[in-house]
Amino acid sequence: MAKTVQKNGFMALYQGYAVSVIGIIAYRAPYFGLFDTFNSLNPLAAGKHSGVGGYLLCVFASFCIAQLTSAIAAVVSYPFDTVRRRLQMEASVDKEDRLYHGMCHCAAVIVRVEGFAALYKGFLANLFRGASTAFMLVLFNELTGIKGGE
Repeated sequence: MAKTVQKNGFMALYQGYAVSVIGIIAYRAPYFGLFDTFNSLNPLAAGKHSGVGGYLLCVFASFCIAQLTSAIAAVVSYPFDTVRRRLQMEASVDKEDRLYHGMCHCAAVIVRVEGFAALYKGFLANLFRGASTAFMLVLFNELTGIKGGE
């Protein structure tokens, strides 16, 4: 980190920050929006379950919906993640030797040189990581439902 600051200045530490913020928005917007939308359409999530078995079925259905929304959000946002990682990797390189000159240029170079699929390198591993976030979304939904008196 000290070498990066010495070589390219303090702002080099924030290389890829803007694309990171855009990527977070591109992930969280469909993640929460689609989850609420799909859950409202889910007949099992209507709270009309009887007994523990019905409740567990309701929670499982909610988890499946969370998995689906997590996967959709990942498809939308993963290219931003790829661009962010590439920009951050170049933070320690001298400005005149950098391959990329900003997020749009980085995305264009990746697509031109490596093809569109390169924006999704490592996507499958990221998709498996989404299971834990789906679980957290369902847990949050259940806890806020309990707090709200549902």
